[in-house]
Amino acid sequence: MSFLLGIGVIFFYVDEGGDPHPHREPLLQGGTPLFCLSAVAVHASRWRDLDRALFQLKRAYFSREMQGFTARNPDMRPEHYEVKGRQLVKPSHAGSRRNRVFTFKILDLAQQLDVRLFAAVWRKNPANPVDAMSMYTQGLQVLAERFHHHCAQAGELGVIVADGRTRNLDFQVAASHLSSAPASTAATTIVGARRCRGSLLGTSSPRRISSPQIRQARGRRRRRRTTTATASSSGNGSSRSSSCGRTCPRPGPARRPRATGDSAS
Repeated sequence: MSFLLGIGVIFFYVDEGGDPHPHREPLLQGGTPLFCLSAVAVHASRWRDLDRALFQLKRAYFSREMQGFTARNPDMRPEHYEVKGRQLVKPSHAGSRRNRVFTFKILDLAQQLDVRLFAAVWRKNPANPVDAMSMYTQGLQVLAERFHHHCAQAGELGVIVADGRTRNLDFQVAASHLSSAPASTAATTIVGARRCRGSLLGTSSPRRISSPQIRQARGRRRRRRTTTATASSSGNGSSRSSSCGRTCPRPGPARRPRATGDSAS
């Protein structure tokens, strides 16, 4: 982390809101018709200023909650307390002046430090629901494409930091990226502004990162793509058998055209 702060890098923090799974209408308790994948982009040179300013705002407006958080979690620090967005904007808290002032101060701070906001929002169809994983991975690729253009405009490198969920879900997201990338490339956490081709995490950086599970998934995908045809030659090598069981003639050497003055009809 420290070595990235000394170079021109933009951090792209991604988190989800709502629920990508199907819902019912009328809505049940806790249900939502929306799924949102949001992100903030902050330059490494302003990252520490943003971190310290956020901590000061949380300590000024949520000191009681931070004390309770550290009392329940002795191994955690006060700055680890997270102010949830639903805590700020839920209808039952609409009359809270503290939440309203805190939200506007956060927006003012983002403007001061040139923090950019991105989002991909879905309104789900209860009659024809979309697969939850497909919705998440497509949203992440949409955000990555927008982040690529943001990095290209600034002429900087970028690092995407996606909020972790479970090990299985994180692996499916990584595998979905590899399925859309060429088989000869590997995923990397650093995106080159001029080299990124709009894929999920970028594929052209010479510093490649690949876990054993991702390498195994790539190997299984290559094996599935490989045809299972087995060639068997006869004594004179004039035929071969394909996976469908038919015997096909083996192509012979190309014939040389006859030396005539007219073209072949």
